[in-house]
Amino acid sequence: AAASYIAKNLDTPLDVATLCEKLFVSKNRLYEVFDKGFGKTVNEYIWDERIKRAKALLLGTDMSTADISASCGIDNSAYFAKIFKEKAGLSPAAFRKIKSAEK
Repeated sequence: AAASYIAKNLDTPLDVATLCEKLFVSKNRLYEVFDKGFGKTVNEYIWDERIKRAKALLLGTDMSTADISASCGIDNSAYFAKIFKEKAGLSPAAFRKIKSAEK
């Protein structure tokens, strides 16, 4: 249920408190479910899903990085680009350029 909720709401700011409220679970239970089910924290899972969505949008659309950032629930596109680079190893622009050339 939590993974499904996250997938449907990636375009909104997501945090543990919001998830607990929407899913009627305790913080401890939510952490336990993600640790056992995915082997990562809730926030790591959310960021991994945001990066997956961003990669798909970078390759499948001509949306700007700012628009992609917003569609992934992050209002600050500079922060989004920083985290994207940490997780993907490339900036969003470099990722788009290199992966598009590989097609």
